[in-house]
Amino acid sequence: MADLPIKPIVDQLKKELVYGVQIKDYEIGGMKADFSAAIAMASLQQSEAIEALLPALNKTIDARQVKVNDLGEALATLTEALASMDPKSQSPSRVSHVETTKIANLKAILLRYVLPEIETDENGQIIYSEAYRFQNDVQKALDTESNDLQQNMTLLQSLVQKRDNSFEVAHKVLSKANRTASDTITAIGY
Repeated sequence: MADLPIKPIVDQLKKELVYGVQIKDYEIGGMKADFSAAIAMASLQQSEAIEALLPALNKTIDARQVKVNDLGEALATLTEALASMDPKSQSPSRVSHVETTKIANLKAILLRYVLPEIETDENGQIIYSEAYRFQNDVQKALDTESNDLQQNMTLLQSLVQKRDNSFEVAHKVLSKANRTASDTITAIGY
């Protein structure tokens, strides 16, 4: 994640505070601001920076989800091919009995994700040794992609939570500043 622009502001605020008392006004983006405004601005900048990361992460998650779905479909076709083979025959050249459209779709998925092409017999059916080997390869690819998808989704959840927390901090600081100003004005008698 990119370094967020609030760290210098927070560091400056920490140096200039003594027991929570404001020593001087701050300048943020060329504008004068008091402590409350500086904290609120820093929180808003952090939430905007996080918000800018979300669309790219969502695209990555969507693409991974499509790949997981495709690999799941390929695995289902390979499993069906293995299940359709004669269990009594011990020959590694025994063939499946799967619809040719499913086999064509399987080949397209393997090609799309740069896996080697699966060999078929003269009737377009999958050979046992190929189905078994590809089932393992596709399962490994599916497991890897599923793990990456889960990590991306966890990161997205974490970023959304950080963004929401930043908005909440800004809201609380500004609300407290407004209440303090209102209470001060009321106490003075205006």
